[in-house]
Amino acid sequence: MCSSSIIESLKNSLAGQLGGAKLAYYYFVFDNVSTHEVDTFLRSIISQLCPEENVPYELRSLHAKRSPAKPSCGELRSTLLSLLRRIGGKPEPIESLGLRQDPKEIFLVFDGLDELPHGTVRRSMIDLILGMASVMTSDHIHVLITSRPERDISAQFPSSQGWIRHKMHADKILIDIESYTARQIAVHPGLNALPPRLKENIMATLVHGSYGM
Repeated sequence: MCSSSIIESLKNSLAGQLGGAKLAYYYFVFDNVSTHEVDTFLRSIISQLCPEENVPYELRSLHAKRSPAKPSCGELRSTLLSLLRRIGGKPEPIESLGLRQDPKEIFLVFDGLDELPHGTVRRSMIDLILGMASVMTSDHIHVLITSRPERDISAQFPSSQGWIRHKMHADKILIDIESYTARQIAVHPGLNALPPRLKENIMATLVHGSYGM
């Protein structure tokens, strides 16, 4: 939830911009194991970067190669990195395919990396994000990761390699959680139909019971 306000702000800012800037985000949730799967993560980010009305070469190529079978995680990873390089203005030598284009701004937001359990799952996701970050030689690609300051995560994203750390105070996190909760209630037909006083009680319980997490 910590990045929900940032994501909404980016959506609003990019909505009025010309040039096709891209935003992709992903929430890791401790008690939702489907968000821990690398395959799910890759598919989500790829789908957000690809407009439905214009399927990019990378996806058409992957479909032609693998259909009707499902692509492997390795193939999805390669496809995502290729997309990032091309959209961000650092494509591989593919001029012969006519894929050169003006670079676009790409914003990637990954919320709650610390929500992943310690062990193979977390290491795999960190390795994947670091692989994506290797494309950040382009000035057009921007990555934000939110997490509690856990030692293994801090060690993998050191300031010596260009990562900038920002501390979030508990009061600001509570405001963000409140904003996120209000939006979720508003878009849920059943919850939004509840009496205002009951919705306020639900909000208070969720926000102050979260302890800023």
